[in-house]
Amino acid sequence: MKRLLVVSLVLVCGCNGKVTQEEQGKLGRYSHSNAPVIIEARIIELNVGCDKYCYYNIELIKVIKNSIKAKLDSRIKAAKYSWESQPEINKTYTLELEYYNDNPADGFKIISFKEK
Repeated sequence: MKRLLVVSLVLVCGCNGKVTQEEQGKLGRYSHSNAPVIIEARIIELNVGCDKYCYYNIELIKVIKNSIKAKLDSRIKAAKYSWESQPEINKTYTLELEYYNDNPADGFKIISFKEK
């Protein structure tokens, strides 16, 4: 837990975006992921409508990886294709995220999720 916290703080506070060999070891099973952002979070609510995308409000618990130095508030908006499997409300997941599009203000897209 201590090691993960140290890596999280380094990544949140800023670095050159490259993960050193030591940090990669601390990331463990997430080190192979191409996702720029990996977080532990709770799904708070699903916004109305789920046409092409389902939109979620997410409560950030812990940052595991943030190689793009994304600004991560305590609440995050994220989308997931509606035809893919969806996370359940009020459950905690490890989420792999990327920006929804070129405008970071539009939030994130969920690449994958795994229940904690």
